Amino acid sequence: MASPRNAASGARVTPEVESISSLLLHPLLQDPKFVAAVLAVFLSVVLFTCKPSAKRRVGGRSGTPTVLLVGPADSGKTALFAKLAHGSRTETHTSITPSSTTFSLDSEDPARTAIRLVDIPGHPRLRDEVKRNLKTASAVVFVVDIQALLRNAGAIAEELPPILTTVASASLASGQPTKLLLLASKADLLSRPSPTTPSPTLSASTRQTAADRLSSVLTREMDRLKQSRASTGGRIEGIGRVQSSGGTGLAGLWKRFFGGRGGGDVDDAELEEDETLVWGGRGTFRWEDVEGVEIAWGVSALGAVKAVGEEGEGLDEVREWLRSV
Repeated sequence: MASPRNAASGARVTPEVESISSLLLHPLLQDPKFVAAVLAVFLSVVLFTCKPSAKRRVGGRSGTPTVLLVGPADSGKTALFAKLAHGSRTETHTSITPSSTTFSLDSEDPARTAIRLVDIPGHPRLRDEVKRNLKTASAVVFVVDIQALLRNAGAIAEELPPILTTVASASLASGQPTKLLLLASKADLLSRPSPTTPSPTLSASTRQTAADRLSSVLTREMDRLKQSRASTGGRIEGIGRVQSSGGTGLAGLWKRFFGGRGGGDVDDAELEEDETLVWGGRGTFRWEDVEGVEIAWGVSALGAVKAVGEEGEGLDEVREWLRSV
């Protein structure tokens, strides 16, 4: 029988399990360096176990990549859509109904080069449709009629900030950059005198003229828009480069570390769009300041209407860019 001597004598009995409060007062937990190291290890483990893999695209970007054709009305989007997807150019008209198709860039390996192409008309009533599709697109082609650019430069450039803002915000939320091609279409019509039959074959000088015009005019107009926003107290005043579209607190921390919500999905209602992602800091506008968007430039020519299987270099740049999506 156990002796009750210890209890009778009033001796203090040491508990077999220490209380939580005593554990929190352990000297190691009072050392800031030790606590920081433990938190770093914990976050690293969570990062590598919970972050979506590169193959799984966030916000619906899985499977066959989706490429959007956007831009002003009558810029040549539908003609480009028909030429890429069906190999022919037909008469087109302004529409307010988006079109989509899936096609292959390479007949030898259709599965690897499959592209879902979506043509969204430039009608103002379709702005919500454009925005909704931009959030899940793998890549975007902004089509500009290079002949109409000079007379409509301001209106064309004003369509870019909303597109860039949505794409940049979605890219940073998902942790995956979106590709954007700024395309000078109808470049074959720049030659003087104008050809009686437009050809998809572009001379080096014509291609360079179209590329230089597109870059210089759009850059000038985007810089004008930036300075206008700054002078009127817009959101870019005094703002430097924005690293993330996430919010503050734990939700913002989670977005910065893991790209979106815990489950790996981007909720349209939760996606915070921030125009400062487009403009960078003070000074002139620079395309490289646009956050989360890989911007490229291209030139295209389609040739005569109803031409089927026409050879030439008119879409070589576009096809090469699509292969990188």
